[in-house]
Amino acid sequence: MDKVKYVEHTLTTKSFLPYGKFINFMGEISELCEEVMYINFNGKDREVLMALPAKGVLDCCPLCKGKIHDGSVVVITDSHSLFPCWECEQLVEQETVGDETHE
Repeated sequence: MDKVKYVEHTLTTKSFLPYGKFINFMGEISELCEEVMYINFNGKDREVLMALPAKGVLDCCPLCKGKIHDGSVVVITDSHSLFPCWECEQLVEQETVGDETHE
């Protein structure tokens, strides 16, 4: 079995930059989905599948009802979505069940 190396990094809303970029563990600007990336959700590591423009997915922040900024994204895994809100500075995680999303 191959040993897989992971670099643990804590993401905050400030880690996410416009148009699918983020600040990686070395402080460099990287593209989301450029490399394999996992997000821990409900105690399990979930692989990031894609990042979508938030304006096509959300009308407003599910928590603060703040506006969706140009360039903001929703990160999609196999079990949930993550929206870094630049208004309330919260990482909004919602579980995906079938065609529905639950906070």
